[in-house]
Amino acid sequence: MDLREIQQQVDAYIGQFKEGYFPPLVNLARLTEEVGELAREINHAYGPKTKKHDEPEGDIALELGDILFVVVVLANQLGIDLSDAAARTLSKYQVRDADRWERKDEGTGDKGTGDEGTGDRGQGTGDSGQGIAGTGRGAGPVRSAAPPPGEHHSPTSPETAGGG
Repeated sequence: MDLREIQQQVDAYIGQFKEGYFPPLVNLARLTEEVGELAREINHAYGPKTKKHDEPEGDIALELGDILFVVVVLANQLGIDLSDAAARTLSKYQVRDADRWERKDEGTGDKGTGDEGTGDRGQGTGDSGQGIAGTGRGAGPVRSAAPPPGEHHSPTSPETAGGG
């Protein structure tokens, strides 16, 4: 299933309810909540804080799925084609970081001694350009033209159908 199909399925799911899409700020709060749930599960699985003995095991994949769902909801209501956004973002990283990280040796899969590549990649700190809030760093949002607040464009509407 590709991102456009996911966007269409989420739009069909939400479209069956009278309430429709919640306002973007509500969905941003939902996204924050889901990221917190993912952080908690990762902390329990890989961090020093273990779960209580009577606490059920979580599912990291399910938490990532919840995050994806809310991201799709936001993209739908803002008229953003996630396939296009993902392609633009990947291209941005391929150009910006083309020579930033040491490449694996051809054919061996070996990256080196293990000391290389331990910088801030993916950590959202330092000079990674990950769009750290309040720093002015990062490439800004990757988005297509969004409708005015309160207006909804689904990925199946003429404005966004076929990626445009």
